[in-house]
Amino acid sequence: MENHLLPLFIVDDSESDLAIAREALRASNLLTLIGVARSGDEALAYLRGGGKSSPLLILLDINMPKRSGFEVLEEIKGDPALKHVPVVMFTTSWRDEDVTRAYAAGACSFITKPADFLGLERMFANFETYWGEVSRFPRQ
Repeated sequence: MENHLLPLFIVDDSESDLAIAREALRASNLLTLIGVARSGDEALAYLRGGGKSSPLLILLDINMPKRSGFEVLEEIKGDPALKHVPVVMFTTSWRDEDVTRAYAAGACSFITKPADFLGLERMFANFETYWGEVSRFPRQ
C-alpha cells in the first residue's frame, strides 16, 4: 500500500481496547481507522453498506453481544462482496479450539490480546508494521 493509508475496521465491545487502538493508530502513517462496531450486528450493518467507506482489513473480537465474532466471520466469508477482506481475530482467548475454529472459518490471523496497556501498544505497533508495510492486498 505505497503512499496510501490502509483502511481498518475494528469490531470490539471493549471500550478500553478501542481507546488504546485509537491512540495507537492516531500516530500511524500506514493505518487509518475508518470505523468501529461494538457488536456483531452493528459490524455487519456497517460492512453491508451502512459505513462511509470500505475497509481493506478487519480486526474482529470473538466475545461480543448478540452475535459472536465467529458468527460475524462466517457471514463475512459467506458474502461475495466481503469475502476477500482479510479478517484478523483479536481476542482474549488462548483456547486452541478458538484458534482452529477461526482459521477454519476463514480468518487470516489470530491474535490474543496482551493483558496490559504496554503490551497492547506494542502489539499495535507490530500489527501496523506487518499489515501496513509487509502484507499486500487485492486491488479494489
